[in-house]
Amino acid sequence: MSDSLEWDDDEPDATTPFSEEELDALRNAPVDVIVCNHLYHMLQLATVHLSSTPPRLAEAQLLIDGVRGLFDAVSTRLGQPQDIIREALSQVQLVFVQVSTGYEPTE
Repeated sequence: MSDSLEWDDDEPDATTPFSEEELDALRNAPVDVIVCNHLYHMLQLATVHLSSTPPRLAEAQLLIDGVRGLFDAVSTRLGQPQDIIREALSQVQLVFVQVSTGYEPTE
C-alpha cells in the first residue's frame, strides 16, 4: 500500500466520548442492517474502481475479497439483508471477471 492513512486533528478519535443520544442510537441500531450497509458500500466502491479508466483491478479485488470474507463469516446471522449482499457480490464478481478479461458487452 503506497498511501498511508493520515488522521485530521479535528476528527474525533476513539477516546472522544459519545453523547448519550449517540450512545442510545448505537445501542438501538440493527447491527445486521449496519453490517450489510457497510458491505454494500464496499461493493459500490469496487464498482467505482472497475469503471475507472483504466480499471483499478487490484483495488476492486481487495474490496471484493474483503466483502466475501466477512460475508462468509457472518452471513448466517444477517437475516434477510443477506440476500441483497449475496446478489450484489455475485454481480460485482461477474463484472470483475468481465473487466479483467477485456469482455465488452454488445448492444
